Amino acid sequence: MLHMLRRPLRVLLVLVLTLAVAVTPAGAQSDTKAQRDEVQRKRAALASDIDVLRATDAQVEAALRALQGNVAARAADLRDAERGAASAQVALESATEQVEAKQAEIAVLDQAVKDLAVAAYMQPAASVGIIDSLATSSIGEAELKQALLEARSANQFDVLDQLEAARDDLDVARRAAETAAVEARQQQAAVADQLAEVQQATSQQEAVVAEVQDRLDHRLAEAQSLAELDRELSAQIEAEQARLAAELERQQRAREQAEAAAAARAAAATRAASESRPSAPSAPRPSAPSAPAAPAPPRTIEITGSGSIVSVSGIRVHNSIARPLADMLAAASSAGISLSGGGYRDPAGQIAVRRNNCGTSNYAIYEMPASSCRPPTARPGSSMHERGLAIDFTHGGRIIGSRSSAAFQWLNANASRYGFYNLPSEPWHWSTNGR
Repeated sequence: MLHMLRRPLRVLLVLVLTLAVAVTPAGAQSDTKAQRDEVQRKRAALASDIDVLRATDAQVEAALRALQGNVAARAADLRDAERGAASAQVALESATEQVEAKQAEIAVLDQAVKDLAVAAYMQPAASVGIIDSLATSSIGEAELKQALLEARSANQFDVLDQLEAARDDLDVARRAAETAAVEARQQQAAVADQLAEVQQATSQQEAVVAEVQDRLDHRLAEAQSLAELDRELSAQIEAEQARLAAELERQQRAREQAEAAAAARAAAATRAASESRPSAPSAPRPSAPSAPAAPAPPRTIEITGSGSIVSVSGIRVHNSIARPLADMLAAASSAGISLSGGGYRDPAGQIAVRRNNCGTSNYAIYEMPASSCRPPTARPGSSMHERGLAIDFTHGGRIIGSRSSAAFQWLNANASRYGFYNLPSEPWHWSTNGR
């Protein structure tokens, strides 16, 4: 009987120890998994350092995929840790229940022993040993057992055997509970660590996504500015940005779902998650160097108009750059390079397009990400053209589409002397800060 009563507790202890092995923390995972995780982290770190404004669309998309892959991997690790913590918690609760059950059983058996002692005392045939034992201030187990043996009660023997077995089982249950408690604490710590990893990966991703949204604004605004100068190039840029916008939207939905799931799990599983590690600050964008004084060419370029926006040989720009632009156009003409193009673009036109493609609320017009509009549409104020501080140059009536062209080569060698800098991804686009 004693053997049969102890067996369930030993099974419980084996179960707890098995769970302790089965739900190992992340540090004990296979070498292959650890190596794969390290590769993903390194790719994400490289992706987070991308110069979004100067990179190609393919490079931007590759960076976004690397960052999303890292977030997904870290989220999977978090789910594994949460499953381990849940299993450890079940084992702890089961072990705790066994301890409580054995304590209750022992209390009942203790009372039964006392009742038998009293009954033996009350029986005329009871041994004097029982009376003597009850008369003492403390009834020792050995003395009580001896008294009960003398009473020759088979029922008394059974109760004492049960009491001894229950006390042994209580020791086993307590060891199982202690093991389960240690494992539960370790698994909760693993959950906290993995949650911090997810938060770090997500912050890293969000920083790049914000820059990509700014880039999308610029590229879409640029496509609209080019519509009159080169409709084919404008359509090409819009198609490329539509693909990038779709990727941004897909990742945005994935982030929202992951955030909702993580919030629900965090509320249910642990309040001890460590604070989000701040992502590394984005590298400051280099400011354009101030233009050194250049010898002024003959003033043969006409500047017309008044107010903040004026026209320089048909190119509308802010009056603060009108004279440097006129000087540069004159110098280019003297070198055999005839430049023209488009400059200022009225923000009212962009607002009207946003109203049509994004919605009529202030948020939809001015704040909604370009990728959320149908079709994707740049936010007003996101283009240097809307401030009159950028020009899309043409040469011979065609947009400057190649860095190897004579017009680009001349601008690349001379434009900085007049305060104009190129955006590397767009050979035709020159502004006061290279954006």
